[in-house]
Amino acid sequence: MTGALSQFHFLLSQWRPINTQMLSSGFAANSNKFTQTFTAPSAIFLRWRNGVYAIDADKQFDTPNILSMLGKSLEKLLTLPKEQYERYRLSSPDHFTEEQNQPESYHYSVLGDFLMRSQLDAYDPRLPGTGMFDLKTRAVVAIRMHVQEYEQGSGYQVKHGQGKWESFEREYYDMMRATALKYSLQVRMGRMDGIFVAYHNVERIFGFQYIGLPELDQALHGQTDTTLGDQEFVMSLQLLNKILNRATEKFPGEASSTMFPLIPLLIGSSPYDCTSKRAKGKCLSCIFSLSL
Repeated sequence: MTGALSQFHFLLSQWRPINTQMLSSGFAANSNKFTQTFTAPSAIFLRWRNGVYAIDADKQFDTPNILSMLGKSLEKLLTLPKEQYERYRLSSPDHFTEEQNQPESYHYSVLGDFLMRSQLDAYDPRLPGTGMFDLKTRAVVAIRMHVQEYEQGSGYQVKHGQGKWESFEREYYDMMRATALKYSLQVRMGRMDGIFVAYHNVERIFGFQYIGLPELDQALHGQTDTTLGDQEFVMSLQLLNKILNRATEKFPGEASSTMFPLIPLLIGSSPYDCTSKRAKGKCLSCIFSLSL
């Protein structure tokens, strides 16, 4: 759902750029906008089964890569004692079987017609609220830019705290532009406190960073007060609820796909003139029109 909900952030914020004031004065930020890949249209499928619709991501063009496979292994590495983690090796005489793997834990939340499930990665009693937080493994820029030829970028290392290259600051900047919005939505869906990031180049881990929800909101909404982000999250779900209601009314009991547009549309009516430079087609009615 995060891909679809991200589109409503662009809509409600009128494409507000990210906040880069936390970066050092010597860091030359080339852009304060989200990456083109992240702002691309997001497609989901509604699948009818047993009287309810399930929302599935459109993964027909996704291909397995080293990062998706390594992510699962690193999550085990960060959450299990060494003795248990070693049992996952194929060479281990006492390795885990499928039946011995423990089932995943989830938080379930209800808002409107949605029942949302969020996987829980880790818990710390010192954190406020539920004490839950999410684990994220973040490959360095040289790996992310050439993931299919990751061996060529495995020599890239994080050596400095600040700087344009080979620094934590560079990785943090890229994360704010590309995935921070998705992470903040996942944190809110799972009623978690924040994310725990491990930076790596496939061969080694360089360091860790805990980023709470207020810090994510500072980059996305320009403030550490999470009220604005919370209100936007609720409103986005309400808008998505209305769109899916219209889609299911038109195609009752059938599997359907819904495309959430990012590109400007010069259709519909809104408080703004869609043909004006101010609106650029990003009004509510434009989203509704293309979604059906």
